[in-house]
Amino acid sequence: MKTTLLAASAAFCVAFSLPASAQKQIDPNLPMKLYKEDEDAGLAKVRPYVKGCASNYSVKGKVVVAMRVTPDGTVASATVKETPDRQLSECIAAELRKAKFRRTNNGGSFSTTFSF
Repeated sequence: MKTTLLAASAAFCVAFSLPASAQKQIDPNLPMKLYKEDEDAGLAKVRPYVKGCASNYSVKGKVVVAMRVTPDGTVASATVKETPDRQLSECIAAELRKAKFRRTNNGGSFSTTFSF
C-alpha cells in the first residue's frame, strides 16, 4: 500500500508541476534576498545625487521611499510614501531608480528615509 501511495503521489506531482522553463533556477552562489548591508551599499552610490536634489529645493523635512529591487539588482520601483515637497520627491525617486544593488535570487523590498 505504501508503495502505491508513493507512486500515486509522484505521478500527481509530475502531472501538476511547472514546466522546466517556468521553474525558477536558484543560484547557490547568490544570497536569496537583499540584506541591510546590500541596501546600504546600493544607496551609497546614489546618495550624493539625492543630496543634490535637496540642494535644489529649500525644503526641510523627510522623504520616505519604498524600494523594490529585482533579482538582477535593478530598481523595479521607487515609490514616495512621505514628502514635504512633490518636486523634491520626484527628483529623489528618479535618482533612486538609477541605483544598482547586489544580485540575489529573489530581489527585495525595503523603505528608506532621507532627512533634510
